[in-house]
Amino acid sequence: MIGLRNELSPQELRDKSILIRHNLFGIKQFKQAMTVMFYLSFRNEVQTPLMVRQALHEGKRVGVPVVCNNTKQLLISELHDLDNELRPGSFGILEPKPQFVRPMELSQIELVILPGVAFDELGHRLGYGGGYYDKLLEQADNQLLFGLAYESQVVSALPTLPHDVKVNMLVTEQRLIHCSDYKFKS
Repeated sequence: MIGLRNELSPQELRDKSILIRHNLFGIKQFKQAMTVMFYLSFRNEVQTPLMVRQALHEGKRVGVPVVCNNTKQLLISELHDLDNELRPGSFGILEPKPQFVRPMELSQIELVILPGVAFDELGHRLGYGGGYYDKLLEQADNQLLFGLAYESQVVSALPTLPHDVKVNMLVTEQRLIHCSDYKFKS
């Protein structure tokens, strides 16, 4: 899957990510959420910087992940300025510079936007194998979980483990896939 994603040209990445952003920002639950956690895209993942910028512009509180290497867990930090507060961190992924880390609890987040290598239509997510998001989301209570993916990352089935956390919705450039019993209202 990573190989397929890496074959996308920069123009395809940009175009598909713009369509995904449009689809995401059109979802009622996203519009209503005042506090959203975004991942910061890396390599050929669905590109999130424009989404983060737009969410901040709309007055949403935005949390982003910070890798805590000694515990192999994700912390959440509130982001105020996309252009000036970030630097490459663990694995080369952008995260807040130490002076801009503003801890947030998962309980403060209404909606979590998740990356993945692959997803299935039931909401199962295949990550990179570190379990960082799974550990964070063990604490999830009422948060909505949305996966962002290119249509080519959606497969018929994925292997799962009991601790895997499913997304409620999958947003691609072509469609919205309702993956859970959560009743989405239009």
